[in-house]
Amino acid sequence: MNPDSEIIEDLGSNVKLIRRHNGRVVGFELRSMSREAIDTWAATVMAENRKWPKDQIFLVMHDFEGQGMTPYSRRRAEEINAAAPDYLFGRAAIVLPSGLMGTAIKAFAQLSFFRTKGRVEGKFFSDSESALAWLEERL
Repeated sequence: MNPDSEIIEDLGSNVKLIRRHNGRVVGFELRSMSREAIDTWAATVMAENRKWPKDQIFLVMHDFEGQGMTPYSRRRAEEINAAAPDYLFGRAAIVLPSGLMGTAIKAFAQLSFFRTKGRVEGKFFSDSESALAWLEERL
């Protein structure tokens, strides 16, 4: 990937918004599960979802590598899913920690996070490079 096509916004609270390929791929990187971080992530995800162009394939990565899950983060993820516009279609890559915590998050996400009636295909990864490569297949 051309590094010139990556724009990183530090949103504070250990959350980053990463735009790649002129904004055609959007990534969220979380390095904390504090309420402040989760609120920052959730608000930004919902804002990005609402302004996503209706005729553009939705390509997003949520990087939770090294993080766990809390009841609060689970509730906010459900809110994001419920608020997603019906017109979104594409792919969502989820980067999870390895081990038991990643397995638990994956089980939750399969039941809740990808309720998009088949419009957004979700896939789990253990590293962000593989996740990005999978998203870039659809560019």
